Amino acid sequence: MRQHNVADFVHAENRLVLGDFVFNVFRVQKIVGFLFCHDLKIIAEFLGIVFAEAGRRENSCYNLPMKIKKCGLDDVLDLQKIYRQTFYETFSEQNSEENMRKFLDEAYSEQKLKSELENEESETFLAVENQKILGVLKINTGNAETESSFENSLEIQRIYVLKEAKGLGIGTAFMSLAEKKARELEVSFIWLGVWEKNFPAQKFYTDKGFRKFSEHAFVLGDDVQTDFLMKKELS
Repeated sequence: MRQHNVADFVHAENRLVLGDFVFNVFRVQKIVGFLFCHDLKIIAEFLGIVFAEAGRRENSCYNLPMKIKKCGLDDVLDLQKIYRQTFYETFSEQNSEENMRKFLDEAYSEQKLKSELENEESETFLAVENQKILGVLKINTGNAETESSFENSLEIQRIYVLKEAKGLGIGTAFMSLAEKKARELEVSFIWLGVWEKNFPAQKFYTDKGFRKFSEHAFVLGDDVQTDFLMKKELS
C-alpha cells in the first residue's frame, strides 16, 4: 500500500484555502483527524505547506500586481496581439473560421489600430501584470463613437480579457476606469454593444448597472449579427 505524505494529503484535499478564508467543514474534520494521527514533525510540515499555499494564493489572487496603462503607438503590435487573441478565444466556437480570420485581419490590422490610437476622441488602456498583457479597454466619445445618434455620451467599444485572466477583477477595474472617465467628462450616460448570444457578458454588464435600450448590426466576416445596446445612466 502506498504511503501518503503530507504533500499528498494537501493535494488530495484540494488544499486548505486559508487565503480565501473559507473553511469547508468536511475538510476541517479530515484535517483534524490527520493531525491526531501524526507526530509533531509531520504536523509542522503540514502547516508549512498550508501557509505557503495560502501565501501563494494571496499573491496571485488578492494582491494582483497588475497595472492599467494607457496604450500608445509604441504598443500597437502588442495591442493587435491581445485584440486578436481575446476575440478569437471568446467567439471562435460560435463562428466559422473563415469569418473569424476575415474579421481579425480587417478590424485589427496594424494600420487601423494606429489610426484609432491617433484619434483624440478615443482612449485605449492595457491591463498588464509582470509585463504580460491580460486585457484591453477602448472608450470613445464624440465622433469616435460607433453610433452617431447619441449626444453627451461615452462608448465602451471594447473590453476584452484573456480567458486565463478572467475572474481576477480586470473587467471590473476597466468598468470603473470607464465610469471615472465618463464622470470627468460629465457625460449623461455610458453605452456599449454586446452580442445577443454572449450571455456571460450581458450578465456582467447588467450586474454593473447597464440596461438594454436598443440594437444594431455587427458584421463579422460575411455574417451580419445583432448586438444589444446597453447603457448606464450617470446621475
